[in-house]
Amino acid sequence: MRAQCILWIMLSFRGERSLSAVYHLLQGKRSIQTIYDAHLFQLQRYFGLFPQLSRNILDNHLQVLEQQGYIQMKENDYTLTEKGHTYTMSWRLAHPYIDTIDNWRFGHLERTFWQRLVLLCQSLSHLALHKSFVPIVQTFSVQRFVKGYIRSSSKTVDDLCKQLYEECFTLLSQVATLQAELFVRQLSSAHHIGATLEQLAHLYGKPVDELFVRHKSTCHFILKHVLANKHEYPSLSRLITEEDMQLPMATSTEKTAELLEKGLSIREVAHQRRLKVTTIEDHVVALALLNASFPIDCYVVREKQEQILRVSELEKTLKLKTIRQALNEKVSYFEIRLALTRKEGHSCSHEL
Repeated sequence: MRAQCILWIMLSFRGERSLSAVYHLLQGKRSIQTIYDAHLFQLQRYFGLFPQLSRNILDNHLQVLEQQGYIQMKENDYTLTEKGHTYTMSWRLAHPYIDTIDNWRFGHLERTFWQRLVLLCQSLSHLALHKSFVPIVQTFSVQRFVKGYIRSSSKTVDDLCKQLYEECFTLLSQVATLQAELFVRQLSSAHHIGATLEQLAHLYGKPVDELFVRHKSTCHFILKHVLANKHEYPSLSRLITEEDMQLPMATSTEKTAELLEKGLSIREVAHQRRLKVTTIEDHVVALALLNASFPIDCYVVREKQEQILRVSELEKTLKLKTIRQALNEKVSYFEIRLALTRKEGHSCSHEL
């Protein structure tokens, strides 16, 4: 699964980004450039998909992919072969559940949501039978949250069990049978201990990585529907707080945002914070990516935005240098980067 995701990202980048960019995207490096790449190439779902990925493991995958004839390597550069392109597109079509993943939006929520749900199911199951138990989730903050969840509810334990079951059943009925089974088999109750992904991989005869991604897809599907329809899923929606929903942002970028909101210019912010102007420009680009309503017109006039987007479309590229040269270098790299944050889709990317 990791190898196929690597191929898909390579296909999406179309040679406009390096192997390091592929690595940083899958690992979820929270640098301005990696976040920019994820949004620009419509690869948010892959951001931080495999946070434990090491460079050695990536190199091993690349070596195998080259041996299989899917890619051609030259120093730190890569090219997908026709065989690799065909294989990657076929693989993607065979795994539609990946479309549900949005690791940029839900990656930081998923683990918290899952641990709370696992412990809530275990707790309610034992409480309904008046049995004592050892919490399967040892994280203190999760234990405290679930205790507060149950104690603050006006419903009886039996009613909570029923409501939670009905909500989960409704949502899991909308995903593939395999994914629903993987989800449920990992839950613990008073009658059994939930299975691990390793155990399920052995049971289903599938790679652990694939089951990991399938489970992530199910969690993201549930989160998306629960957060969009909280009144329909009251039990599940209570597992996520407003604080949980906040996308993590670098402290330095937050400080820049505060000063910009006070009306300071980029140069004034740089002077006050004793940082380079280019660093503050990076922060502005990040803010534009994180907030669709961020006023980029303050930094690049509408006419230039339209010119930049038009050239990107005509040249079928997202390369800053190519776009700048096409505009006779009358725009800055900062203006190009900022304008591209408002590019809808990516005309250069493949379509399914």
